[in-house]
Amino acid sequence: MPDHDSASRGLLSADRFQRIMILIATGLLVVFLLLIAFIRLGPQIEHHFSSIPFDSESWKRAEDSHDPVRQLMVDDLLAEHELLGRSRAEIDGLLGTPPKTPFFSNYQYVYWLGPERSFIPIDSEWLCIRFENDRVVEVKILND
Repeated sequence: MPDHDSASRGLLSADRFQRIMILIATGLLVVFLLLIAFIRLGPQIEHHFSSIPFDSESWKRAEDSHDPVRQLMVDDLLAEHELLGRSRAEIDGLLGTPPKTPFFSNYQYVYWLGPERSFIPIDSEWLCIRFENDRVVEVKILND
């Protein structure tokens, strides 16, 4: 009889060990997924809560500085001011004429916004505007 009890306990112990290992693996997977989500989404969430309303004069003043104030305004700009279809003169009045840049030659206007919104910001973000017949036909935020 003792052999049967010890075999049963061993079998239960193996089953219990397997359940514990599954719980540990599941816990590690959840922690890993949360860490990846934080790394991926953290900068966007932070930017969302630190964004400011678009102001044309502040946007234009930021041209000569390395202050990413434009990056804090760009989401509001795009949400509240439809740029598609506007004339070049309207864009000049709203955003100013950007300085020349070697980046994104497919676009006539390229505005530096700031460092890219990511966990490790390596590149910069740019607001890129393409005109056809002096009307805006494309607006994108791109990274270099």
